[in-house]
Amino acid sequence: MSVAQHTISSARHNLSAARHTISSARHNMSAARHTVYSARHNMSAARHTLASARHNMSAARHTIASARHNMSTARHTIASARHNMSVAQHTISSARHNLSAARHTISSARHNMSAARHTVYSARHNMSAARHTLASARHNMSAARHTIASARHNMSTARHTIASARHNMSAARHTIASVRHNMSAARHTISSARHNMSAARHILSSTPHNMSAGRFIISIARPYTYMTNILCIIIILNVKNIFINNEYVNSVSGKTFVTLNPTTGEKIIDIQEGDKADINKAVEAAKAAFKDDSPWRQMNASTRGVLLNKLADLIERDRVFLSSLEVLDNGKPFRDMYCNDMIMIIGTIRYYAGWTDKICGKTIPVDGPFLCYTRHEPVGICGQIIPWNFPLAMMAWKIAPALACGNCIVLKPAEQTPLTALHMGSLFKEAGFPAGVVNIVPGYGPTAGAAISSHPDINKVAFTGSTEVGQLIMEAAAKSNLKRVTLELGGKSPNVIFADADLDFAAEMSHQALFYNMGQCCTAGSRTYVQEDIYEEFTSKLVKRAQNKPVGDPFDPKNEAGPQINEEQFKKILSMIDSGVKDGAKLECGGKAVEGKGYFIQPTVFTGVTEEMTIGKEEIFGPVQQIIKFKTMEEVIERANNTPFGLAAAIFTNDLGKAITFSNRVKAGTVWVNLYNIVNAQSPFGGFKMSGVGRELGEYGLSQYTEVKTVLINPMAK
Repeated sequence: MSVAQHTISSARHNLSAARHTISSARHNMSAARHTVYSARHNMSAARHTLASARHNMSAARHTIASARHNMSTARHTIASARHNMSVAQHTISSARHNLSAARHTISSARHNMSAARHTVYSARHNMSAARHTLASARHNMSAARHTIASARHNMSTARHTIASARHNMSAARHTIASVRHNMSAARHTISSARHNMSAARHILSSTPHNMSAGRFIISIARPYTYMTNILCIIIILNVKNIFINNEYVNSVSGKTFVTLNPTTGEKIIDIQEGDKADINKAVEAAKAAFKDDSPWRQMNASTRGVLLNKLADLIERDRVFLSSLEVLDNGKPFRDMYCNDMIMIIGTIRYYAGWTDKICGKTIPVDGPFLCYTRHEPVGICGQIIPWNFPLAMMAWKIAPALACGNCIVLKPAEQTPLTALHMGSLFKEAGFPAGVVNIVPGYGPTAGAAISSHPDINKVAFTGSTEVGQLIMEAAAKSNLKRVTLELGGKSPNVIFADADLDFAAEMSHQALFYNMGQCCTAGSRTYVQEDIYEEFTSKLVKRAQNKPVGDPFDPKNEAGPQINEEQFKKILSMIDSGVKDGAKLECGGKAVEGKGYFIQPTVFTGVTEEMTIGKEEIFGPVQQIIKFKTMEEVIERANNTPFGLAAAIFTNDLGKAITFSNRVKAGTVWVNLYNIVNAQSPFGGFKMSGVGRELGEYGLSQYTEVKTVLINPMAK
């Protein structure tokens, strides 16, 4: 039993040891599993490390290949540098040779200087001969002074006349209190006349070389209804000749035409008549001035601005003379020309003078490794055909942007009003514009005008005038060389008065909208639409204003209107008035010619006008106002747009919503709100539909005188 117990105890011990062994085995198996897991993880990490190593070896191979390429490029660069060093050594050798040649040239120059001294001695001898010639010229100057003395005597007579006028004016102050304001205007006119005489003296004293060839036309003192006699002296030296290549010349044919004074219907002077042959001469002069190596093309843009400002200075200096010349030739009131047109003319030229060095292109980000930019280059030779209603102003509108962009010009003034344009020729030359840059050829439309429109070497034509002539010009431009065309044509502009407007102000503006410049405005508000609520009241104001408008001699400051331009226009307007009466419109006032000399027509107002009548749909271009009744905004917009024209429109209202609605929907190039006929050099002007093509004035006006060139550069090319 003791043995059995021992055996059991031993078995238990063995069992305990077995359990411990099993537990230890289990622990070892767990550790083995952990080791296996760790080994598997390490194998996975090893595989990842191996893959990374393979990737790095691949990158290393690529880096080695790139390094080999860079070494090859470096070897090529070193070879190129060696070549450049060789070229540089050759250049240095050449420079040494040139230096030796320069020393030889200096030696030759010294020899030439010696020869020049000999030439100077010879020149001194010639100067002695010139002094003899000068003595002879002084004798001729003495004769010229005698002529000037005679002119001064005439001026003295004029002063006596002015003194007499002052005496009459003094008497008028004591007897007529109501005319004090008008007397002040008369004094202003007398002051202007004195300034004009001073300008005349300046011309006489500064141009003795023209004394023998120039023609002096002195207008005789004319009586004014203002108890004033003013001697208006007009001195015309070269305003009868064609201006080509900075010189006044006769026409090729030798023909002349007469320019008339519309105030009297009498002849002013014979003008040289240019035609196709003269246009050809002018174009050749312009082509020479536009060559790449010419002074004009090589001139800095800012210098062009200096010349334009100088031109404006000269116009300002001659302001009284130019105003008087245009009034004599055109018939518009002197006060309008001097105070309105001249300010616009000078301002337009100065505005474009400021643009000359700001006409630039753009750099454009295009696809690919390319440099892309644009250039604005001058069109070339520009033909410009000027109207007779605003001769000098329309000339300024066209020449200023054309010259600012670097173009050359062949300009034809209207045959009715050539004088101011021809005088401008001398101012272009005096300002410093090179020969051939501006050429002025007076003549008729079917000859000189047609030659400009169809000339193959003229690159652009700008025209202001009738729609019918504009169509002919566009056709000729297309058939010749497809030249660029800018057209400012006719109009039949609506002027709309709503019941909520300031009626007194609107009545005065509506009167000026039609009757300014004797109705000879392309923007004239000839269709005056009046809302029915105020129709009778507003019509009464317009009729009264027209009846009280003073018409007469344009040099008389009390007159607001002068004559129509010529007999043809005079008869056309009277015929249109007759047609209005026959069509059933009511003639409220005017309708007849003013008795006496000249082409004067009474301010005329029609009521009861419809768009079916001739006067309601066709441009009259005279002092004839048509008043039309309307009810609603929708109606008046539809009627305003029911025309082939679209130059301008106006609305008078205190309702901003109405103003914006009308402005957005009316088809017109310019819309005025509570004003009329305000035009600025800074803003574009032009028409919709048959009223024109393109724009003048403002920045938009420059685009009509340049061509846009695109340049693409590949900077990567070797």
